Amino acid sequence: MSRMGRFEALQRPVANVCDGWGAELAIDADWPVWPLLADRFVRLAPMAKRPIPHPTLSTARLRLRQFRADDADEMHTCFADPETMRFWNQPVYTKRVETERSVRNFIDCTPSYYRFWAVADGADDRCLGLVNYHDGHIRSRRASIGYMINPTRQRQGLAAEAVSAMLDFCFAELGLHRIQAFIHPDNSASIGLVEKLGFSREGVLRDNLRVGDVWRNDLLYALLSTEWRNG
Repeated sequence: MSRMGRFEALQRPVANVCDGWGAELAIDADWPVWPLLADRFVRLAPMAKRPIPHPTLSTARLRLRQFRADDADEMHTCFADPETMRFWNQPVYTKRVETERSVRNFIDCTPSYYRFWAVADGADDRCLGLVNYHDGHIRSRRASIGYMINPTRQRQGLAAEAVSAMLDFCFAELGLHRIQAFIHPDNSASIGLVEKLGFSREGVLRDNLRVGDVWRNDLLYALLSTEWRNG
């Protein structure tokens, strides 16, 4: 083959390999030196990073763990309950498939932006609800939080216990500086919870959230790392 023919062959890549620094090299698989180069580049290519294990948090009564597909049964009790969903950021779920889809999203999270924990009973591991941080801002070290407890287990202090454990993790392990909570003005239980944990009310956000066709106001609460457990 002429030199021009060899050059033309190199323009017809049939394999892409990484040079170890993120650049891709196009190489003709029929080129005699290809096996040697392929071996070299495969050895130089960085190994795939292992996924970071989902952190498990424990309290006196609870175990905050990664969601599993079979948690959809218990979570549907929450998402299908009008009273529990009254102040949530989505309408009541009318189909189980909606809950299953949400649980899949809870499992497949992006830790730098959001993470969900299943709030499980420490004795039998039954899912009782959820806590999460979301809208993470790495540069500003800020995130917002949410929480929900099964209606049959409310008013037992479980939400405060679970959120407290998550705040410990967010401040100590993630190094967050500010955590926010957006709460419906009529949600007295949630207001009482965050105020008990030391959050300060910073204002009212008018028509901040649209649920279905209804606009809602939010109260903005925030807690700084220097204020949590006396800094």
